[in-house]
Amino acid sequence: MAEDPIFVGVHIGSSERLFTLASLDRRRSSINIIKGTSDEILAYLDRQGQIILGFDAPTQPNQGLMALPGVRKGLYPAPVPGRWTNMRQVDYELRQMGVRVHRTPAEAEKGPSWMRQGFRFIAACEKLGYIRHAGGDAPRQYLEVNAEASFRIWLNKETFAYGSLEGRLQRQFILEDQGLPVPDGMIFFEEVTRYKLMAGKLPLENVMEPGELFALAAAQVAWLAVQQPEKVRRIGEKIEGEVYLPVWNLRS
Repeated sequence: MAEDPIFVGVHIGSSERLFTLASLDRRRSSINIIKGTSDEILAYLDRQGQIILGFDAPTQPNQGLMALPGVRKGLYPAPVPGRWTNMRQVDYELRQMGVRVHRTPAEAEKGPSWMRQGFRFIAACEKLGYIRHAGGDAPRQYLEVNAEASFRIWLNKETFAYGSLEGRLQRQFILEDQGLPVPDGMIFFEEVTRYKLMAGKLPLENVMEPGELFALAAAQVAWLAVQQPEKVRRIGEKIEGEVYLPVWNLRS
C-alpha cells in the first residue's frame, strides 16, 4: 500500500441500533472511537484513504452449504441429520467453539434487525469501493470477524458476560495484553471506596463499554491480518462468508 492504512473495527449495537467504530494506526499508538448511525459511520469511512475494515457481524446470507451432504460430512463433529441446515458453515463452526451466534438465514429479510443493518452496511461499503480482504494493495478492504470468539481465543478460556462489569474489565485487560493503548482498568479498583459503593457511584470513567471493546477487538484482528498474518486464521467458506480469528492454542 502506498500510504499507511488505518485499521478499523465496526460493531453494531443490538438494542440501540447504533454503530461503534474504533480505529488504530499502523503502530497502534492511539485509539479513535466514534459512535453514530450507519450513515455517519459510512461518511467517516468514505473520507479516509487506506482502510482495512474488520466487521463484527455477518456480511452476507448463507448460500445453502449446510444443506449439502458433502459439506456436512466434512465437518467435525458432523451435524445431526436434518438439523443445522439453514445457517452458514462458519456459524456452525463458531458454535462448536462454544460461541453463541445467530444463525444467518438464506434470505436477508428473515434475519434480526441488526443483521439486516449489517448486510446493508457492507453493501454500502462496497459501493464506496471496499472489497473483501484477500491481501494485495487494494486501498479499501473489509473482512468479517467475530469479536467475542477472538476474546475467548486470546484468553484461552470462557469469558465473563460481556455486559457485566467484570466482563468489561476482563476484555479491556485482554486488549491491553494485545498491545492496545486502552485506559488502565486497574484505576477502577484504586478509586472504589465504601462511600462510592454505598452511594451507587462507581468510578467507570476508565472502564470501556461493550460496543467499544468489540469494535477494538475487530480492529485488532484487522491489524493482525495485515501486519502479522501468521497470527490469524480463517474459518468458513469464501462463497458465503469467512471469519478471521486469532490463531488459538489447540489444546483447548
